[in-house]
Amino acid sequence: MAITMGASDAHAAGAAYCTFNGASGSISPYVRFYGGTGSFTYDGQANCLSNGIPTIGDIRMNGQYDAQLCGAARFYGSIEIPGFGGFPFTLEIEDFVGPIWINQSGDPSGHVHFTPSGLDPVGGTCFSQTNIDGYFIAYD
Repeated sequence: MAITMGASDAHAAGAAYCTFNGASGSISPYVRFYGGTGSFTYDGQANCLSNGIPTIGDIRMNGQYDAQLCGAARFYGSIEIPGFGGFPFTLEIEDFVGPIWINQSGDPSGHVHFTPSGLDPVGGTCFSQTNIDGYFIAYD
């Protein structure tokens, strides 16, 4: 019996498979209805299989955002994955959902969902905080 390995299998020893959920910390300035840029932090809880070892721990992101419209934005910066390390990431949302890329370009690493709070249409704020949940596979 022959055993074959696909391209993604070759990375199996250097991979983190994670689901995560948590709340944004600082978003400055708040994400506006009609565009804008700023910075953000995020702290969440992750359940991972990091290099074959089950790991539960904190996942952290920090970086910048570039919003086009309410619910459509690009977030990028660094992500700290429990039991695996820190890497660059980019996520792009449209209607508060979208792909995430970790330490790579090309095909997305996973998917994210934003649940925003702090909506203030009169003041022009799309959200001042958000829960973010999702999943990804990251390779070192």
